[in-house]
Amino acid sequence: MKQPSNFNLRAYGLLLVEDKLLVMEESFLGEPIYKFPGGGVEFGEGPKDTVVREMEEELGLKVCEADHFYTTENFVQSAFKKEDQLISIYYKVKVSNLPDLNFNPEDKGDWKEVALHWMDLNEIGPEDLSLPVDRKVVEMLKS
Repeated sequence: MKQPSNFNLRAYGLLLVEDKLLVMEESFLGEPIYKFPGGGVEFGEGPKDTVVREMEEELGLKVCEADHFYTTENFVQSAFKKEDQLISIYYKVKVSNLPDLNFNPEDKGDWKEVALHWMDLNEIGPEDLSLPVDRKVVEMLKS
């Protein structure tokens, strides 16, 4: 196996409201992906800064609190760029402009369509998320 040549640092926000967990659905290469809001850490920012920026850019939500929840501890190869090793950091977040549970942002650009789903923490399972680390995080949230 070819060794990864790049590290891809990602940060995600976990927003829980009344036992409902916010999950994004976006289209990637024509396929729906169910994941947590977040994205890549940019040069000059820390992971917590990334969560704040991404939640505002993608969803218009203003994060007022972000507490570390989980960081990947094992090797994870990117499903999209095989030469990348992923390091994912998750934060439980609170927002100052909390939407109701019917909240859904408008399409955020030509490259993806975004829909939001509030999934009941008591009913969601790892199989409801598309990315392996997100699946582990669901298991952790439920335990």
